[in-house]
Parts: sequence; structure tokens; C-alpha cells
Amino acid sequence: MDDRRVLSNELHHSFFFMESDWIGILKRREGRLPLSFEVMHERGEHTDKPWEAPDTYLNQYFMDWKVINPQLGKLFGERSKCNVTTEMTAQIGYFLEVLFWINGLRASPGTWKEIVDTLPVKPLNGKERIQHLFDLPDHYVSFILLDQLIEEMHKKWKANCVERL
Repeated sequence: MDDRRVLSNELHHSFFFMESDWIGILKRREGRLPLSFEVMHERGEHTDKPWEAPDTYLNQYFMDWKVINPQLGKLFGERSKCNVTTEMTAQIGYFLEVLFWINGLRASPGTWKEIVDTLPVKPLNGKERIQHLFDLPDHYVSFILLDQLIEEMHKKWKANCVERL
């Protein structure tokens, strides 16, 4: 995005953004950038607000992960560090979206540590596990951890859907 307005503290996290724009490795990817709905909303642009009615977005995310997971595993197997780092950065961003959207909130990567323990739907030991992803995104164990976190959130989302019926 060329708009140089400063992102709020809630949205800005140096793992994803440099000043008011996505970091370079994310801009090289094809497809939707992680946290793009939140950025557009914050900038006053017309956009969907998946956190208000997340089920369609979450269903698509979990279906997409089933395709991305083996592709990402293959990148690790090929020891393609640059591609692994790019894709893991994006997938961690998408995971944060899921974590917040399941709870009816806009993703807040800049303040996630302060918020995560207060969320009604969250992974067990979420703060420590998510911090590990930020600390070592290009390590294979982080890929396994991300897969486990996604699976856990998928189960919690499904259980939440059943409870609402």
C-alpha cells in the first residue's frame, strides 16, 4: 500500500509492517496480504469486516490451510529459507486474524500479548506458543506448532458453531 499514514499501535507490529507498509517479504507474495482487512478498515477504505461475521472467512481459511500446509512442508523439506520465511510470516498473520475473528474482534498484532489471555476462545498456552512463532518463524518446529495451533482453533471454532445452533 502506498498510503503512508501511520498505523495504530493495535495494528502495527514490526514482524509484519515497516512504518506504515507491509515488510518487503510479504509484498512479494501473491494473493491477499495478511491483516489487509484491518489495514483498509483503519484507513477508512471500504472493506469487508470479517470480525463481524467471521464464519465464511474462517471456513475458507481452514480449507485453504489444508492446501497450504503440505506446500509449506515441502518448502521446509527443500530448505528454501527465503520462501519459508515469507510464507510463514504470512501464515502467522493469517493465524492472528483467525484468533481475533473467532472472538468477534479485529486482529490486533501490535497488542496481541496484552489481549490474548482475555479472549474467550484461544489456544492453550497461547501467549507462549504464539511468541515462539514470532521468535523462530523459519524453524520447522514453528511450522509444526502453527499447524497445531490452527487445528486447535479449528476445533474450538467448530465447537462454538455447534453451541450456537
